[in-house]
Amino acid sequence: MEPAHETVLFAHKNPQTDGDLKEYEGEVSFASLLQFIGSRGKDMIKIKKYVPTLYKDYGPGKWVNQKLTWDTFNDTVFDPTKNVLIQFYAGWSEFCQIDSRNYTVLAARMRVEHPDVVIAAIDVDVHSDLADRFDITGLPAYWFANKTVTKDTQLLKYTGDHGGAIVIEEAFPFILSQGQTIPDGMKYDKPIHPEPWETIKAKLDKEKEKNNELNEKQKKKQDDAAVVMRAKLEAKKKAMQDKKKKKEEKKDEL
Repeated sequence: MEPAHETVLFAHKNPQTDGDLKEYEGEVSFASLLQFIGSRGKDMIKIKKYVPTLYKDYGPGKWVNQKLTWDTFNDTVFDPTKNVLIQFYAGWSEFCQIDSRNYTVLAARMRVEHPDVVIAAIDVDVHSDLADRFDITGLPAYWFANKTVTKDTQLLKYTGDHGGAIVIEEAFPFILSQGQTIPDGMKYDKPIHPEPWETIKAKLDKEKEKNNELNEKQKKKQDDAAVVMRAKLEAKKKAMQDKKKKKEEKKDEL
Protein backbone atom coordinates (compact mmCIF):
# COMPACT_ATOMS: atom_id res chain seq x y z
CA MET A 1 0.00 0.00 0.00
CA GLU A 2 1.22 3.51 -0.78
CA PRO A 3 0.92 6.15 1.96
CA ALA A 4 -1.33 9.13 1.25
CA HIS A 5 -3.31 7.10 -1.28
CA GLU A 6 -6.81 5.80 -0.60
CA THR A 7 -7.08 2.02 -0.54
CA VAL A 8 -10.42 0.23 -0.80
CA LEU A 9 -10.59 -3.52 -0.09
CA PHE A 10 -13.58 -5.72 -0.86
CA ALA A 11 -14.48 -9.26 0.16
CA HIS A 12 -17.52 -11.32 -0.84
CA LYS A 13 -19.04 -13.32 2.02
CA ASN A 14 -16.53 -14.89 4.43
CA PRO A 15 -12.86 -13.91 3.83
CA GLN A 16 -10.42 -16.31 5.51
CA THR A 17 -7.05 -14.91 4.41
CA ASP A 18 -5.68 -11.62 3.12
CA GLY A 19 -5.72 -13.21 -0.33
CA ASP A 20 -9.53 -13.28 -0.18
CA LEU A 21 -9.56 -9.48 -0.11
CA LYS A 22 -9.74 -7.75 -3.47
CA GLU A 23 -8.27 -4.29 -3.93
CA TYR A 24 -10.57 -1.87 -5.71
CA GLU A 25 -8.59 -0.12 -8.42
CA GLY A 26 -11.43 1.76 -10.06
CA GLU A 27 -12.79 5.27 -9.75
CA VAL A 28 -13.43 6.26 -6.14
CA SER A 29 -16.94 7.68 -6.35
CA PHE A 30 -20.29 6.74 -4.79
CA ALA A 31 -21.82 5.48 -8.07
CA SER A 32 -18.75 3.45 -9.07
CA LEU A 33 -18.36 1.83 -5.65
CA LEU A 34 -22.09 1.07 -5.51
CA GLN A 35 -21.93 -0.69 -8.89
CA PHE A 36 -18.78 -2.58 -7.82
CA ILE A 37 -20.41 -3.85 -4.63
CA GLY A 38 -23.66 -4.67 -6.43
CA SER A 39 -21.73 -6.79 -8.96
CA ARG A 40 -20.03 -8.75 -6.14
CA GLY A 41 -16.67 -7.29 -7.13
CA LYS A 42 -16.92 -8.00 -10.88
CA ASP A 43 -17.55 -4.52 -12.33
CA MET A 44 -14.62 -2.20 -11.75
CA ILE A 45 -15.00 1.18 -13.40
CA LYS A 46 -11.46 2.27 -14.18
CA ILE A 47 -10.40 5.75 -15.13
CA LYS A 48 -7.08 6.69 -16.65
CA LYS A 49 -5.11 8.83 -14.24
CA TYR A 50 -3.90 12.08 -15.76
CA VAL A 51 -0.11 12.36 -15.85
CA PRO A 52 1.07 15.67 -17.33
CA THR A 53 3.64 15.71 -20.12
CA LEU A 54 6.44 17.86 -18.75
CA TYR A 55 8.40 18.36 -21.97
CA LYS A 56 6.46 18.96 -25.18
CA ASP A 57 7.79 18.20 -28.65
CA TYR A 58 7.28 21.84 -29.57
CA GLY A 59 8.19 25.22 -28.10
CA PRO A 60 11.05 25.51 -25.57
CA GLY A 61 10.36 21.98 -24.31
CA LYS A 62 11.62 20.47 -27.55
CA TRP A 63 15.18 21.44 -26.58
CA VAL A 64 15.12 19.01 -23.66
CA ASN A 65 16.69 15.80 -24.97
CA GLN A 66 14.34 12.91 -24.15
CA LYS A 67 15.98 10.34 -26.41
CA LEU A 68 18.29 8.73 -23.87
CA THR A 69 17.82 4.97 -23.55
CA TRP A 70 20.08 2.24 -22.24
CA ASP A 71 21.44 1.76 -25.78
CA THR A 72 21.99 5.45 -26.61
CA PHE A 73 23.08 6.66 -23.16
CA ASN A 74 26.83 6.13 -23.49
CA ASP A 75 27.13 7.71 -26.95
CA THR A 76 25.38 10.89 -25.78
CA VAL A 77 26.65 11.28 -22.21
CA PHE A 78 30.27 10.30 -22.88
CA ASP A 79 30.60 12.46 -25.99
CA PRO A 80 33.92 14.36 -25.55
CA THR A 81 32.46 17.42 -27.29
CA LYS A 82 29.45 17.81 -24.95
CA ASN A 83 28.66 18.78 -21.38
CA VAL A 84 25.53 16.87 -20.36
CA LEU A 85 23.09 17.51 -17.53
CA ILE A 86 20.59 14.68 -16.94
CA GLN A 87 17.35 14.96 -15.04
CA PHE A 88 15.60 11.81 -13.81
CA TYR A 89 11.92 12.64 -13.45
CA ALA A 90 8.34 11.37 -13.39
CA GLY A 91 5.36 13.28 -14.73
CA TRP A 92 3.25 12.50 -11.65
CA SER A 93 5.83 14.01 -9.26
CA GLU A 94 4.84 17.48 -8.06
CA PHE A 95 8.48 18.41 -7.46
CA CYS A 96 9.36 17.38 -11.04
CA GLN A 97 6.43 19.41 -12.37
CA ILE A 98 7.73 22.49 -10.57
CA ASP A 99 11.35 21.93 -11.63
CA SER A 100 10.40 21.30 -15.27
CA ARG A 101 9.67 24.99 -15.79
CA ASN A 102 13.22 26.12 -14.98
CA TYR A 103 14.65 23.05 -16.69
CA THR A 104 12.83 23.95 -19.92
CA VAL A 105 14.14 27.53 -19.76
CA LEU A 106 17.64 26.22 -19.06
CA ALA A 107 17.45 23.90 -22.09
CA ALA A 108 16.22 26.64 -24.42
CA ARG A 109 18.87 29.10 -23.24
CA MET A 110 21.68 26.56 -23.59
CA ARG A 111 20.47 25.58 -27.04
CA VAL A 112 20.76 29.20 -28.23
CA GLU A 113 23.90 30.29 -26.40
CA HIS A 114 25.88 27.07 -25.83
CA PRO A 115 25.19 24.31 -28.38
CA ASP A 116 27.91 22.14 -26.81
CA VAL A 117 25.61 21.59 -23.80
CA VAL A 118 22.96 18.85 -23.75
CA ILE A 119 20.06 19.21 -21.31
CA ALA A 120 18.51 15.76 -21.08
CA ALA A 121 15.57 14.26 -19.19
CA ILE A 122 14.84 10.60 -18.45
CA ASP A 123 11.35 9.46 -17.46
CA VAL A 124 11.91 6.82 -14.75
CA ASP A 125 8.54 5.19 -15.49
CA VAL A 126 9.63 4.58 -19.08
CA HIS A 127 13.32 3.88 -18.50
CA SER A 128 13.37 2.03 -15.17
CA ASP A 129 16.59 0.29 -16.25
CA LEU A 130 18.45 3.62 -16.30
CA ALA A 131 16.83 4.63 -13.01
CA ASP A 132 18.17 1.40 -11.50
CA ARG A 133 21.58 1.96 -13.10
CA PHE A 134 21.95 5.23 -11.16
CA ASP A 135 20.12 4.00 -8.05
CA ILE A 136 17.49 6.73 -8.25
CA THR A 137 15.56 6.89 -4.97
CA GLY A 138 14.26 10.48 -5.03
CA LEU A 139 12.84 12.76 -7.74
CA PRO A 140 13.93 14.84 -9.46
CA ALA A 141 17.58 13.74 -9.48
CA TYR A 142 20.32 15.45 -11.49
CA TRP A 143 23.61 13.99 -12.74
CA PHE A 144 26.22 15.96 -14.67
CA ALA A 145 28.83 14.68 -17.13
CA ASN A 146 31.44 17.11 -18.42
CA LYS A 147 33.47 16.56 -21.57
CA THR A 148 36.12 14.50 -19.79
CA VAL A 149 33.75 11.87 -18.35
CA THR A 150 34.11 8.37 -19.79
CA LYS A 151 32.19 6.19 -17.30
CA ASP A 152 29.22 6.30 -14.91
CA THR A 153 31.28 6.64 -11.72
CA GLN A 154 32.73 9.96 -12.95
CA LEU A 155 29.35 11.70 -13.17
CA LEU A 156 28.71 14.35 -10.50
CA LYS A 157 25.42 14.71 -8.67
CA TYR A 158 23.98 18.22 -8.78
CA THR A 159 22.21 19.08 -5.52
CA GLY A 160 22.40 22.88 -5.51
CA ASP A 161 21.41 25.09 -2.62
CA HIS A 162 17.70 24.39 -2.74
CA GLY A 163 17.21 20.73 -1.84
CA GLY A 164 18.29 19.57 -5.27
CA ALA A 165 15.93 21.81 -7.24
CA ILE A 166 17.23 23.44 -10.40
CA VAL A 167 17.99 27.15 -10.06
CA ILE A 168 19.16 28.70 -13.34
CA GLU A 169 21.49 31.19 -11.61
CA GLU A 170 23.33 28.20 -10.08
CA ALA A 171 23.03 25.64 -12.85
CA PHE A 172 24.28 27.94 -15.61
CA PRO A 173 27.78 28.61 -14.15
CA PHE A 174 27.94 25.04 -12.84
CA ILE A 175 27.52 23.57 -16.34
CA LEU A 176 29.65 26.11 -18.21
CA SER A 177 32.55 25.61 -15.79
CA GLN A 178 32.24 21.84 -16.40
CA GLY A 179 31.18 21.33 -12.79
CA GLN A 180 33.94 23.44 -11.22
CA THR A 181 31.78 26.38 -10.08
CA ILE A 182 29.99 24.68 -7.22
CA PRO A 183 26.68 26.07 -5.86
CA ASP A 184 26.77 27.12 -2.21
CA GLY A 185 24.71 24.11 -1.19
CA MET A 186 27.39 21.75 -2.52
CA LYS A 187 30.53 23.53 -1.33
CA TYR A 188 30.78 21.79 2.02
CA ASP A 189 29.57 18.38 0.89
CA LYS A 190 31.73 15.58 -0.39
CA PRO A 191 31.19 15.23 -4.17
CA ILE A 192 28.66 12.49 -4.91
CA HIS A 193 29.40 10.08 -7.74
CA PRO A 194 27.39 7.03 -8.83
CA GLU A 195 28.44 3.63 -7.52
CA PRO A 196 29.62 1.09 -10.11
CA TRP A 197 26.73 -0.67 -11.84
CA GLU A 198 27.95 -4.02 -10.49
CA THR A 199 27.60 -2.70 -6.92
CA ILE A 200 24.16 -1.23 -7.56
CA LYS A 201 22.97 -4.40 -9.31
CA ALA A 202 24.20 -6.56 -6.43
CA LYS A 203 22.29 -4.34 -4.01
CA LEU A 204 19.12 -4.47 -6.13
CA ASP A 205 19.38 -8.27 -6.41
CA LYS A 206 19.82 -8.54 -2.65
CA GLU A 207 16.76 -6.35 -2.03
CA LYS A 208 14.75 -8.40 -4.50
CA GLU A 209 15.82 -11.63 -2.81
CA LYS A 210 14.94 -10.20 0.60
CA ASN A 211 11.51 -9.08 -0.66
CA ASN A 212 10.90 -12.52 -2.15
CA GLU A 213 11.78 -14.13 1.18
CA LEU A 214 9.46 -11.77 3.04
CA ASN A 215 6.68 -12.47 0.55
CA GLU A 216 7.18 -16.22 0.96
CA LYS A 217 7.09 -15.91 4.75
CA GLN A 218 3.97 -13.76 4.56
CA LYS A 219 2.33 -16.22 2.17
CA LYS A 220 3.20 -19.17 4.44
CA LYS A 221 1.84 -17.27 7.43
CA GLN A 222 -1.40 -16.59 5.56
CA ASP A 223 -1.64 -20.20 4.36
CA ASP A 224 -1.06 -21.51 7.90
CA ALA A 225 -3.68 -19.11 9.24
CA ALA A 226 -6.08 -20.27 6.53
CA VAL A 227 -5.54 -23.93 7.53
CA VAL A 228 -6.27 -23.09 11.17
CA MET A 229 -9.33 -21.03 10.20
CA ARG A 230 -10.70 -23.77 7.93
CA ALA A 231 -10.12 -26.35 10.66
CA LYS A 232 -12.08 -24.21 13.11
CA LEU A 233 -14.88 -23.74 10.61
CA GLU A 234 -15.00 -27.47 9.89
CA ALA A 235 -15.04 -28.23 13.63
CA LYS A 236 -17.82 -25.70 14.15
CA LYS A 237 -19.75 -27.12 11.20
CA LYS A 238 -19.34 -30.68 12.51
CA ALA A 239 -20.43 -29.61 16.00
CA MET A 240 -23.56 -28.05 14.56
CA GLN A 241 -24.27 -31.17 12.49
CA ASP A 242 -23.75 -33.42 15.54
CA LYS A 243 -26.06 -31.23 17.59
CA LYS A 244 -28.69 -31.35 14.87
CA LYS A 245 -28.33 -35.11 14.55
CA LYS A 246 -28.75 -35.62 18.30
CA LYS A 247 -31.78 -33.37 18.25
CA GLU A 248 -33.33 -35.41 15.46
CA GLU A 249 -32.51 -38.70 17.24
CA LYS A 250 -34.09 -37.40 20.45
CA LYS A 251 -37.14 -36.36 18.47
CA ASP A 252 -37.42 -39.84 16.91
CA GLU A 253 -37.22 -41.44 20.36
CA LEU A 254 -40.21 -39.41 21.43
